[in-house]
Amino acid sequence: MANATLEDIIKAIQGTVRKVDGMRSAPDEIQDSANVFPFGSCEPNSGKYIQESAGFDTVLHTVILNIVVARQDAARSYQEIIPYVDRVALALLADTTLGGVVQTFGDLSYVWASFEYGKTVCVGWRFTISNIKVQVIV
Repeated sequence: MANATLEDIIKAIQGTVRKVDGMRSAPDEIQDSANVFPFGSCEPNSGKYIQESAGFDTVLHTVILNIVVARQDAARSYQEIIPYVDRVALALLADTTLGGVVQTFGDLSYVWASFEYGKTVCVGWRFTISNIKVQVIV
């Protein structure tokens, strides 16, 4: 947990997503395209460093997690992706330390969205995981 990097956090989130029932792809790195669905992709969003006291700082990260399927017809795509809002949320909330990589995270929110990976039009969930807390020894 000491000095976990943003990359460590993203890999921990993707590791959790890979274990979600039915998830077929959740690579550690951002991808230009997706051809296996459901597909999960995590990316940095924002953060801040807070100087606490001599010897350590707190870092609060926010990351975006997209869980998508290729859009076929609306009803079929919807039926395929709808269960993942609960599956992914419950998997993340089951261990808010992300396997001991962070102290905890704050809010987990989501929106329905359309995406494009390469030339593939996708629909699904955009989760925002905010206030991912890491204490950094300086």
